[in-house]
Amino acid sequence: MTPVKKQTKAAAKGKPAAKARALKPKVVNVGVVGLSMGGHHVKSFADHPRAKVVGLCDLNLERAHALAKEHGVSFVTDDYKALLARRGLDAVCIATPNYLHAPIAIAAFKAGKHVTCEKPLAMTPVEAAQMVSAAKQAGRLLMVAVNNRYRGDVQVLKQFIEAGELGKIYFVKAGWMRRHGCPMGWFGVKAHSGGGPLIDLGVHQLDLAWYLMGCPEPVAAFGSAYREIGRRGQRGGWGVGPKGVPFDVEDLAIGMVKFKEGQTLLVEVSWATHIKGDYGWTELMGTEGGASLSPELRIYKDMHGTEVDLLPKTSGGNSHTAEMHHFIECILSGKEPISPGTQGMQVTQMLDGIYRSAETGKSVHF
Repeated sequence: MTPVKKQTKAAAKGKPAAKARALKPKVVNVGVVGLSMGGHHVKSFADHPRAKVVGLCDLNLERAHALAKEHGVSFVTDDYKALLARRGLDAVCIATPNYLHAPIAIAAFKAGKHVTCEKPLAMTPVEAAQMVSAAKQAGRLLMVAVNNRYRGDVQVLKQFIEAGELGKIYFVKAGWMRRHGCPMGWFGVKAHSGGGPLIDLGVHQLDLAWYLMGCPEPVAAFGSAYREIGRRGQRGGWGVGPKGVPFDVEDLAIGMVKFKEGQTLLVEVSWATHIKGDYGWTELMGTEGGASLSPELRIYKDMHGTEVDLLPKTSGGNSHTAEMHHFIECILSGKEPISPGTQGMQVTQMLDGIYRSAETGKSVHF
């Protein structure tokens, strides 16, 4: 057993101190760090009756000031430490490049703040474990922002699964393939992102599939990763790196995770590949039924001697808004979130296992 595994298992068992989590402010004062994606979260917080955005932080101060003016936020900075030092701040939303997740979150916990952090929780299992440990020590909430868990169709399917309608889910396959969909900037630089589409898109697909399976314990991973198209160009071509910085992450990855009770999860993702067009899928196979979320929720069962396809009605709504409102409600109530940091840590371990397998050509055991 590696030191990382020992550390992450210990952290996973930890729960925030009851006294600290019992604090229930009338209004949760939130600061948002990183406003490219975080700008959407600012709007979500502003929409909650018991949340107030009191500070914004971004290196692009022009963008920060414009957003502050739109939502009546008085404090703007390009230094997250200055934001954390603000009196009365209760919580922080982190939506920065991946390499900054861990240092900002750990600093926030040391300052006594609750944290929600965009996916992936961290670039490595070690970083993720440090974040979970810091949250436990501070007695504060750590929630990972994986918005797909908060979709209406996903929550309806989760109810069917928990009611036993699908039986034991033993195989799930999920994917997100793009023909030409490389994001720009830091995403193609491994030192800033931690990887390519596997850690960018794959974290969504793997997390959603694992969540619907009931979060079983992973025991092994196998994977392959390719950099065949992205490496050919910079901006304007297939590549995504900032000018002068080489594209050094994969553009396509395949991973398989095996679980303690025999279940299997298969994930496929790409930013760039020669296919007809972009498409995504999540398909579950259980002993009593199956389900698909692509493009709409369908449930497949045998009933009364015949095959039946069910098309449940699901609610709409913005999943990003739903997850940020849930974060506020968890702070106010002291309850555990649908997407706790401990589970974000385990997803980071699985992604890391797939990457290590791709590098070595051998399966990785947890």
